[in-house]
Amino acid sequence: MIHRKGRSLRKLATVTALSLGSGSLFLLHTPASAAVGDSYSPAIETRNCTDTTFTANDFDAIQGRGASFANNLHNDATNGWIAQFNNACPTAASKVTYFGTGSGSGQRATRDRNHAFGASDEPLEASQQACYEANGTGPSSSVECNLQPFNSPGGPGQLHHFPLAVGAISMFYNAPTCFGTTAQLTLTSSQIDRIFWGVMDWGDISAELGVGVCTNQTITRCVRLDSSGTTYAFKEYMSKRQPRWRNVGPGSDGTDYLANANNTAWPDSASTFSPVVRGAVNGNAAVGDCVSATVGAIAYVELSAARKEYAANGGSASSLRWAKVASVNPVEGDVDPSLNATFAPSTSPQGSNCGDAAAGAVHPPSTLSKGWDRVTISDGPDGYPICTFTYALVYNNLRLAFNGPTGETNPAMMSIDQARTLAAYLSFGINNEPGGGQSFLDDNDYGPLPPQTQAVARAGLGSLTYNP
Repeated sequence: MIHRKGRSLRKLATVTALSLGSGSLFLLHTPASAAVGDSYSPAIETRNCTDTTFTANDFDAIQGRGASFANNLHNDATNGWIAQFNNACPTAASKVTYFGTGSGSGQRATRDRNHAFGASDEPLEASQQACYEANGTGPSSSVECNLQPFNSPGGPGQLHHFPLAVGAISMFYNAPTCFGTTAQLTLTSSQIDRIFWGVMDWGDISAELGVGVCTNQTITRCVRLDSSGTTYAFKEYMSKRQPRWRNVGPGSDGTDYLANANNTAWPDSASTFSPVVRGAVNGNAAVGDCVSATVGAIAYVELSAARKEYAANGGSASSLRWAKVASVNPVEGDVDPSLNATFAPSTSPQGSNCGDAAAGAVHPPSTLSKGWDRVTISDGPDGYPICTFTYALVYNNLRLAFNGPTGETNPAMMSIDQARTLAAYLSFGINNEPGGGQSFLDDNDYGPLPPQTQAVARAGLGSLTYNP
């Protein structure tokens, strides 16, 4: 929830870049002399969250909700952004909480404006974004778009897609004893296609995988039940390699199997598709638990979650592994999702091997632009091919979006101090200087944004406002 603080200000100028070590930190302007209800002058706040003249009362608590793909990015006890933000900004310490409940819930939190930011690996469709911005009055293919309870005339206004990091989706599996080895598998997209679409037993594919002869060893497919950005990105990759994963076009079977907005869950086991096992709990960690609990299971799991599952179950002594995936580029060969060139099982984060794929991404020129749903970094010519950006969804005019034009419409309104916390946290995360959020990503099994994407994100932060 957005916890209301007992004051709100009439106008906020803009955002400025302020020093944070050798990097910079964006903070929303607010003059120290402004009183409640004042229409104040455009004085520029020159302090930042590292300044000792700030106190904890100048920041207020915020919550984010969404992508489980980004859960460890925010919440890892050592290298997570929240822990490091608390170190960098002691006056704002313990002011940020993140719930990794799935990209669909992050989109709904954005729509309903009951969290300071939503998070999703699946960008909003252009029409869906337009509908959110217009308060449910615009066209959208998403029925959920029109359920917003907060009816601000004209809508909450423009919405940012802030790319935060890049990450890999591993093919995580529990090797059955019939393999005769726990050596790392290499999978082609054709093999992944058959594993998730019809091959019922490892014996049907074990010979071409180069493992021992398997008979009567069921393939258990652990998949997400919820509306999942990880599912979206995995299916996006498969749709580029295997025609029947497309819901339209040559080779398609004509079904709505490919992920789309708010419809990323798998068909049930009674369908014509191969049976799958859905975890009782949503999220990447729950799917990892499903794999570790089931010999012969395989799943698509965000790399940092897979690594934590691997480490918790004995590391190299366990039967848990993730596969290399064949690159489309013969020179690249078989590519690990982790930056370690050979598997050399490690319980320590190595960073995601998505830098080459992310560097080739083509995306809109602004975080406020429509069209982020057309951005893909999967199946590039170099590096690991199953990768995705993860995003924060944030309204541009925070006062208007959460408080309405009169400042009192939404009972979950955002205060100026909450807006300051949000701007500071996002700026910390996008900062690529030593001590900034980008510098901790490799040590948390994610990867930093390529320079051109980071530049777009930083420019978007510069437009955040808190105006009537």
